[in-house]
Parts: sequence; C-alpha cells; structure tokens
Amino acid sequence: MNISRRFFLGGAVSSFACYVFANQSQHLTLANDNKVADAMSTEIGDAYKQSVNGENVSLLSFLNKEKTEALNVHGNEVDITNEFNDALKNNVMKIYFPPQKGIYVLDGENIVLPVGFSMFGDSKKIYNVKSSKSFNDSGTVIRIAKNSKRLFSMTGNHIFFGINFDGINRHNYFMQSTEKRIKNCKFINCGFYRWKAGVGNSSYCATLSLFNCIITSNYIGIMNVIDSSIINSIVNANLGKVRTSS
Repeated sequence: MNISRRFFLGGAVSSFACYVFANQSQHLTLANDNKVADAMSTEIGDAYKQSVNGENVSLLSFLNKEKTEALNVHGNEVDITNEFNDALKNNVMKIYFPPQKGIYVLDGENIVLPVGFSMFGDSKKIYNVKSSKSFNDSGTVIRIAKNSKRLFSMTGNHIFFGINFDGINRHNYFMQSTEKRIKNCKFINCGFYRWKAGVGNSSYCATLSLFNCIITSNYIGIMNVIDSSIINSIVNANLGKVRTSS
C-alpha cells in the first residue's frame, strides 16, 4: 500500500498530540519524557522535509552572484526584499531559504503573502538572544530591515518550517496583516526572537498550530492567541507576560 508522506506527517502529529494529552501528568514529573518528544519531533521534521522536497523553489535562484556570496559571510546582512517580491510575482507559493552564514533581511512594508503561501528553511534553535551575534551558525535566519515596521503581511493558511525570525529591536509585531485577523497558520521548528510579540498581535490570531518552536527574547512571548495548539515548544526570557487579551 502506497502511503503519502503528507499522510504520515498528519498521522504523526495527531499521534503525538494524543500521547501528550493522555499522559500530561507524567510529562510534568518525568524528565525522560522529553526524549519521546524529541524523537517524535525529529521524525516529524524529517517527514516534512521529504514531503516538500522537489515542490518548492529556492530563494537563491532569484539572487545574483554578489548577494549569494555575501550570504556566505558570518553575520552579514543581505537585503533580499526585491528578490522575494520577484518570487511572489512569479506565482511561487512554496519557497525555500537555504541555511546561510549570513542573514536574510526583508523590508516587508509592501509585501503581502498570498493565501496558502509557505516558507521553509533549516535552522537551529537559540535559547536566549543576547545580541545579533547569537544568530551565528544558526542556519536560516530572516531579519526585519532596521527601518521597516513589518517583516511581511500575512493572509492565512501559511506554513512556516525551520526558520528563525528576528525582529531585532522588539518594536514590531511578527504577525501582521492587512486584514483584521490571522488564521490557520502552522509553524514547525521555528524561532521567534526580539519582536514586540513573538506570536500573536494587538488584535488576535486564531487556529494557529506551533510544534517544536521557541519563543524567546521578545517583549511579549504570546499575545491574543485563541483556539490554537502549541506543542513541545519553549517560551523563555520574554520581557513581558503572556497576554490573552489586548
């Protein structure tokens, strides 16, 4: 019987969620249960990478040689706003940001992600961000441009995998939209750092799914998120508190 990788991924996530809720009292007392979560996380991550293999377009295919070489320098910030816009204009719906020594920088004032648009990368989690140097050797990092008020505008039904998102100064929300609410977004193996709110915003976001993510070094970690699932994720060292209402 031929079972698709996407079918496997959905089953793996569902099985993991059932396991967590059925054994939540044990998870509070047995540190070894973390090994189960980590093993499942690796399995899901590998399945997801395979499920999108060959279906997405690399951002590097839109970059010139100069920018590609600039991304090979530790901590070097490379503005990829025009190239990202070119990808959107070419109706790309799944785009891959290969891990780099440098940092991808976006000025998203005029960038609106179409419904169903997805972004993929390959990154390592950072437990606490002390400076921009903390992102060295962490894989795929997308940073908001210094004078920009948004990384991009979301619509809905997005998937984000394996990307570290850096807000640099905690002045702006990561999740912004031209609409009132953001719904139905999935984040797997992602990191949210130095935002005004790592996940959520001053309105509210609904039906989000986060798995194996980290939300750290923001002003507020989680803000106004409802009807959502956050599994096997870390919320750490945020300056404010988790807020469920504005």
